[in-house]
Amino acid sequence: MLNYIWLVPLFPLAGSALLGIMGLLHIRLAGVKPGKGLVSLIALTSVFLSMILAAAVVWELFAVRHEESFTMDLFTWLRAGSLPLADGDELLLCSDGLWSPLEDQEIAAAMSQAPLQAALDQLMTEAIYRDGASADNTTVVAARIGNGEQAHSTDMPMCMVLDYR
Repeated sequence: MLNYIWLVPLFPLAGSALLGIMGLLHIRLAGVKPGKGLVSLIALTSVFLSMILAAAVVWELFAVRHEESFTMDLFTWLRAGSLPLADGDELLLCSDGLWSPLEDQEIAAAMSQAPLQAALDQLMTEAIYRDGASADNTTVVAARIGNGEQAHSTDMPMCMVLDYR
């Protein structure tokens, strides 16, 4: 059943496409314009099939032991390539709450001059200060590649959410 997980979003998409085509072409079935009953039947059936399939997939996933995992390659035509990393390289994944108010050079300078955790604290504080009342969230995950003392990563995504109510 897990191999059919791709059908979960396809059923509602197919139902809405069918309804859209019927509406555009003003299709009449046996000379009668489809009423609300038929339209509702098509819409609800497509969503119901999706729900049943999703429930079956979840049921099967519960059967997978915690030591195991399930992986499925859907888009094998889309290659991401490889990213060669060396000691001292740093990876930064952040939301627009960080990269929008700060320049790339500022982020790179802070990351290279301070310990990783201190650099992230400094960058997040500065980004929120610059955005002011328009700052909504700032999320950062970082890792420094290396051996021994040089290697470091944040334990979990750091997030600052501001509420100006």
